Amino acid sequence: MEVHLTPPVTRRCYSMKVDIISKDKIKPASPTPLHLRRYQLSVLDQIVPHFYIPWVLFYLNNNKNTTPINFPPIKSNHLKQTLSETLTRYYPFAGKVKDDLNYIDCNDEGVYYVEAKVSYSLKEFLRQPDMQLIQLLTPNNPQTLESMSRNYVILVQVNIFDCGGIAIGACASHKIADVATFSAFMNAWSRVAACGSLEVVQNPSFTAPSLFPPNASVLCKWPFKASGKNESVTRRFVFDGAALAALRAQAASISHVRYPTSVEAVGALIWGCVIEAISKMTNEGHKQSSILAIAVNLRTRMQPVLPKSSIGNIIWSAFAQHMPHAKVEFPCMVDCIRKAIAKVDNDFIESIKGNEGYAKVKESLKEYAELLHNIDEDNFLIFSSLRKAGIYEVDFGWGKPTWCYFCNPSLKSAVVLMDTRSGDGIEAIVRLNGQAMAIFERDQKLLLFASDDPSPL
Repeated sequence: MEVHLTPPVTRRCYSMKVDIISKDKIKPASPTPLHLRRYQLSVLDQIVPHFYIPWVLFYLNNNKNTTPINFPPIKSNHLKQTLSETLTRYYPFAGKVKDDLNYIDCNDEGVYYVEAKVSYSLKEFLRQPDMQLIQLLTPNNPQTLESMSRNYVILVQVNIFDCGGIAIGACASHKIADVATFSAFMNAWSRVAACGSLEVVQNPSFTAPSLFPPNASVLCKWPFKASGKNESVTRRFVFDGAALAALRAQAASISHVRYPTSVEAVGALIWGCVIEAISKMTNEGHKQSSILAIAVNLRTRMQPVLPKSSIGNIIWSAFAQHMPHAKVEFPCMVDCIRKAIAKVDNDFIESIKGNEGYAKVKESLKEYAELLHNIDEDNFLIFSSLRKAGIYEVDFGWGKPTWCYFCNPSLKSAVVLMDTRSGDGIEAIVRLNGQAMAIFERDQKLLLFASDDPSPL
């Protein structure tokens, strides 16, 4: 491990102040063997735009005998050491994404690791979290921008609050990690920290490049709308268990749609409300198609099923389309989402595997590009579900997170669904054009089932 102490950088918003007190590089505890120094990305990695997946995990300090003075060093040193040990298994994560984006140079340069002191109480912060302030707790904020230009795979910012509470902000390069990959890594690190042994960690699987071989001629990418400065805003809505049951029952009772899953029901409700918000914002009605790009985890849809520890972007986007001038009816939206996802079956996955699979990948991306050609960017919504991803299982030995937050500020319009801490509800993080959000967040169809930004406590 290398430690490079730098002068504090201060960022103040309202009454909360964040001081960066150190910037380190955490290397693997043992060097990566020479024959593993080049990790080739799969074709599914190659077609993903290069940006970072951000998480923030919040841990209250429940140890009444621990003071803020001696709390941080104990936790900090242990986190660094166990991260170093975990990287021996997840060796590509200590490397660098190369400029051509086709492979990871597993050079053991290390994980970008930042420590910050937060002059505020974590409990007070969680009473009403500020979405803009949360960005200061991640390693891709204005205080640490140099990290973005260095092509690190993993970046970590450990934030110590005055009360001794901790927020761990972590980012992973989407060139090698989808949400399942990132969750597997974070859970592996936390288990090593909690148990003190690497033996409790399941070895990650690096089979994706052999299943979906890379192609040197890849030029196409998934559609991606970057957020313009100050154009998009983020809001949070929570559906408890009772609300989910009522929402699912409503969809099943008023049409031929069979009983939907919670993700289908919440996704359909939010998508419909977004369509109506955009329509009211433009005063043009539903003159354009609305496209919902749904991230589908291929691991559980393949035969045989891939283990959760499989590394890479083992995902595909299913595209659901709401046609121009069509009515925005909740059961129809559910059915539209379900049919889009159903197309990503084992037969389709087989068609994109192997050396011949790139032809199908290229053909599919061309179809999606044509579909989106005449679509206004506000009518293109990216939809992801992190349910059952194990985020609330990330326990470093001082308890499970009080709250977990995920939202990518790089995306212009997006919806992310997460489990609530209790596990029986859904937390929806919605990012939209500011004008559309002002209409969306007042939609009574939405608020009939969702609570608008309740305290995570």
